[in-house]
Amino acid sequence: MSKKIIIKAAILIVSMFGYMQDANAQLMTQKKSDVGIVSIDGLEAGMVPDNFTPKVTIQNYGLTEHCFELQMKINNGYFSKQTIVLRPLASATVIFKEVSMSKGKWKFSTVIISNTDGNPANNKMEKMVEFSSNAKKKFANLPTVIMVQK
Repeated sequence: MSKKIIIKAAILIVSMFGYMQDANAQLMTQKKSDVGIVSIDGLEAGMVPDNFTPKVTIQNYGLTEHCFELQMKINNGYFSKQTIVLRPLASATVIFKEVSMSKGKWKFSTVIISNTDGNPANNKMEKMVEFSSNAKKKFANLPTVIMVQK
């Protein structure tokens, strides 16, 4: 019985370092080179400021340092890209150039461009967000109040 406990513990520990396991807990080999997109960050439906800074969290699941291009597109014509170098098992949040946003439905798309990635399935992500109003314009119509202290 103690052998089973040791084997399960070994699978758990190895899994923490990027190995994957299937539903039957059979250990699969880790990719030598595998970077992926974890999330597109900072997007909440509702009001939006005039200027927005897109962010993407990425992870190197592989055993080697990986150099790749990360692209961000928004369906309003925005496009930005950055060259990233990520150590094995490291993660990072990539901050793109600021973009002017307005009311509407927006599709944020990000993609990793790499010729050496062993797992391209985690290299793309899209997120749809609807902004109902522009924060600056919403407050622009409020009356100006001048306080005079006596």
